[in-house]
Amino acid sequence: MNEELLHILILTYNRAHKLNETLFALAKSQLNVFRLTILDNNSTDNTQFICEQHSRNFLQLEYIKHDYNIGAGANVLRAFECARGQYFWILCDDDQYNLSDISDVLLAINMAECDAIFVGKTDRFSWPRGRRVNIRDHAFVYSDFFTAANFLPALIIKREVLSSSIISSAYRNIHTHFPQFVISKYLFDNNKRMWISNSPIVIRGEPEELVLPPLSWLRGWVFLTGQLRPRTLAYKAFHAYYLRGFLPKLIAHDIVMQKIDYSQPVLGALADMFIHGTARLRISILLCMPIALLPASIWNQLRVLYRKIKYGLMKKPKPEGYKIIKHDDPSRY
Repeated sequence: MNEELLHILILTYNRAHKLNETLFALAKSQLNVFRLTILDNNSTDNTQFICEQHSRNFLQLEYIKHDYNIGAGANVLRAFECARGQYFWILCDDDQYNLSDISDVLLAINMAECDAIFVGKTDRFSWPRGRRVNIRDHAFVYSDFFTAANFLPALIIKREVLSSSIISSAYRNIHTHFPQFVISKYLFDNNKRMWISNSPIVIRGEPEELVLPPLSWLRGWVFLTGQLRPRTLAYKAFHAYYLRGFLPKLIAHDIVMQKIDYSQPVLGALADMFIHGTARLRISILLCMPIALLPASIWNQLRVLYRKIKYGLMKKPKPEGYKIIKHDDPSRY
């Protein structure tokens, strides 16, 4: 197989153990013949050693360590710039992979008839698998397309999709935390063709920690989906991402979490989302404004009180005849 058909790029930072598992999965699959580039965001663990150990398992393995931690979004853009081959596939170091049967994906890469190959798992709707679709038509039926496609490892993308305008637009969107959104929007606007793999071969891993305040993600998603047309699609794309429960409850939770755990103001984010958001989002924000106006110190006290009540009620009753013996009580000896 021509190794220039596909370029695999892995984004990593201080997760050498997870990266090791990912490289083992790739090495044991039919993908080990393709070019592989690892973009290390200046890790301080043994990431470089792991890459050197795996270099003999691949025909072409390139390890690039940045001089500085440039951030997750900037590392995505660096991957866009480094991408070579007919197709490129950007992976994260902490996801799960099932590469036991990828024959249909390899065939789609060889035939090169599609601009994108979807290999992820959908959360909200069950997409028909093992078929070719026109993306614009598909997105109107399955409104979670943008949610699914913006999980970066879920898409294998034809390199000719990238252009100077796409890259510059991605840089302008880096503040949204979804710089890759420009790819899915381009595929949608131009009704490009996409192959949906027979089965999911990459599943999103659980993050070890949330590195950004929760409202930051929502604020970015509101801004980006607001660019979609028609507006009815923008509405569906937004809610496909966030409506996994009662919206005011979710926003209230995010407000409190951002105030306490991140010590960051929320009114600016709420105002921005109110301007660009849907009517349902605006109503939810208005309902949550009293929560947003309370200072973080009060929320900290309420959280302490809540934990005392919760864990106090969860304590098991003491058995009959139970006696607390103090350390200075001579009867304990």
